[in-house]
Amino acid sequence: MVEYLILASLISGGFSAYIAKEKNRSAMNWFFLGFFFNLFALIAISAVPPVSNSPIHYESVAATGGGLKSWICPNCKTLNGFAIDVCHKCGAKR
Repeated sequence: MVEYLILASLISGGFSAYIAKEKNRSAMNWFFLGFFFNLFALIAISAVPPVSNSPIHYESVAATGGGLKSWICPNCKTLNGFAIDVCHKCGAKR
């Protein structure tokens, strides 16, 4: 009987890790969550949105305002704070 519980936990952990890997999340963490919490972890990882690896588009944030008062350096495209008149990366003036 115990063997079946361990086998079911391994299978649940494996499926949780596979789904997590497909969503760019930590497969090892989700394996252990699936191993110990079985069906609850499978439901949780299925409901969690995938993690995006795309870079932040600072231009769109600055263009829409986004609650930020900032400016983008024309030389190095670094996002700088509103109160700063000189780029902190390349030294260019606003």
